Amino acid sequence: MSSAAFASTGNRRESITQASVQKMLDENTALIHAIIEYQNQGNAHECVQYQQLLHRNLIFLATLADSTINQQQQQQQQQQQQQQQQQQPPPPLLQHSQQVQPQTPQHIQQSTGSISSQQQQVHQQQQMQHYQHAFQHQQMQQQQHQQQMQQHMQQQLLRTNALNNQMNNVTY
Repeated sequence: MSSAAFASTGNRRESITQASVQKMLDENTALIHAIIEYQNQGNAHECVQYQQLLHRNLIFLATLADSTINQQQQQQQQQQQQQQQQQQPPPPLLQHSQQVQPQTPQHIQQSTGSISSQQQQVHQQQQMQHYQHAFQHQQMQQQQHQQQMQQHMQQQLLRTNALNNQMNNVTY
């Protein structure tokens, strides 16, 4: 199995379609079935290459999901900012008798400080979501690995018991 879906999508963002993602998901299903089949046959060594392909596909899909979520969040933030700007009333027209107050460095600092503070908060939220997603992905991988190890150990135990029974039944 050669990870055809991964090869077809490559690293180019433009060529990633829903069909290519579905193809990779289907391939992952086939990889999982192959891994289980080899484990059931006791060919743990044969599983490694399929596990590596599956791992690579999962990392690719997780990265794709992260970037898609980040793009959606950025688009939502831009839309919200545009809506807020549209909802703000236009500044009142100045009459000739009013004097224009020049902005002092303090005013400029306050306005840029709130923007950078908002940007920092957005960045921190994005980082937190990325770390949470990575942590969840890592937990899922650990659980899968534990399940595979348990299955492997159960198979080994069954084989050992079968061999012991055969040895006990052998007459000299």
